[in-house]
Amino acid sequence: DVLFNEAWAIALRAGISTLFTGLVWLLIYLFDLLLSLVGVTVIAKLLEFDAVPYLITGGLFGLGLAVVQELTDVIGPSLILRLLRLLVPITVFVVVVFLLAVPLNGFSNLFGGLSVGLTMLSIVAVGASLVTAVVDQRDADASRSSFLQKSARILAGILVFVAILGAVAVYLRARQYGWTPDRVFAAIIAVLALGYGVQYALASLRSRDWMARIRGANVYMALAAIALSAVSLTPILNAERISANSQIARKAGMIDVLALSSWGFAGQEALATLTARSKEPG
Repeated sequence: DVLFNEAWAIALRAGISTLFTGLVWLLIYLFDLLLSLVGVTVIAKLLEFDAVPYLITGGLFGLGLAVVQELTDVIGPSLILRLLRLLVPITVFVVVVFLLAVPLNGFSNLFGGLSVGLTMLSIVAVGASLVTAVVDQRDADASRSSFLQKSARILAGILVFVAILGAVAVYLRARQYGWTPDRVFAAIIAVLALGYGVQYALASLRSRDWMARIRGANVYMALAAIALSAVSLTPILNAERISANSQIARKAGMIDVLALSSWGFAGQEALATLTARSKEPG
């Protein structure tokens, strides 16, 4: 119950703060357009400084969080959950159509880039969130609509196939072009997506307690996400080191030398290794 409530409260606060930030940015651009009509370009000139957009975005997001935090008792996740539940049937339809179209259109388009893989993994994240919205924190709070329950159960059962396709797309991209920090991050997301997909699929096969199994899977996967996040901040899963080692292991003409300069100490060490290697005969 605590995990469910806190997770959705965090998501709600972040979502409202993001919306607030986006609306203010829209106002900023409108103000700039308005002032530019009379020859005043001070806003445009300020935004030319690289740090200014980051400062504005961070300040607005923090301000939004502060305001929403004070309204925690007023704004609850219940309304959002009820609205999200309505999206489950259409999500099931879209995912089923996607999976049916894959063998008809071939796999070449699916495995062409990292963004494609992340798109599929994002669908898994959205699907898992929608399933969780239906099952809620306990049976008494779950959706009472048998249609929504069946839709959520179907969605839980088929997400694993999207997760597998997304993970394969990430793997093939890394094998073809080597690892980069972005691809390491995508691989971590793929592992989590596979974890959710497999556990949700197994839970959906249960006749009676499938919703309880989903809730249990959410707890285990939350712990897994925390563990992976922690490990990624250690040398065991250091994205820059993994990426640098991957690049220098590739053939000379296939190494992304420019990217190495932005990969911290590991990238600098790789550049030094390549520099020394370039001075060898041949």
